[in-house]
Amino acid sequence: EAIMRLGTNTLRYGKTAAEARAKIGDILVEGHAMSNAYVQALDFQKAVFDKTPVNPDNLAATAKEKGLDLKISKPFDKEYGPMDINLGSSFPASSLFELKETDPFTPQPIRGGDGVYVVAFNKMTPSRIPPLEEIHSRVVADYKYLQAMQLARQNGSAFGQMATNG
Repeated sequence: EAIMRLGTNTLRYGKTAAEARAKIGDILVEGHAMSNAYVQALDFQKAVFDKTPVNPDNLAATAKEKGLDLKISKPFDKEYGPMDINLGSSFPASSLFELKETDPFTPQPIRGGDGVYVVAFNKMTPSRIPPLEEIHSRVVADYKYLQAMQLARQNGSAFGQMATNG
């Protein structure tokens, strides 16, 4: 039934029907797990909001009561977002900069790439220019991406010229 719902492009799940069934089974299990985690995150967030006054300290207290881990992310920027939690590539990290002391929580838990997160504002870190050692891998990745884009543009332009001349 799941294969029928996915349509005709099931080859991306495996070369054989058995491989596709196994992969789709994993996807379905993961989807149910994320759904269950989201429900639990909503309950957790409700418990945090039920404490008055509503503030980020309630998050730590509620996590401790329920035996959950509390993580405070390292400082991050609007473009890349937090590197130590996986919010997923489609999540707009810049929206986290809308949180403030007076309104510290996201309206709903965030479905990430590896779980569900209840997020709160901790503190604003002053802007600074990080040393190259700290951002070297991002600089290299950005440079490679820029070079690849330029090469693709040049090749596309050359192909377009050949096609119109031919």
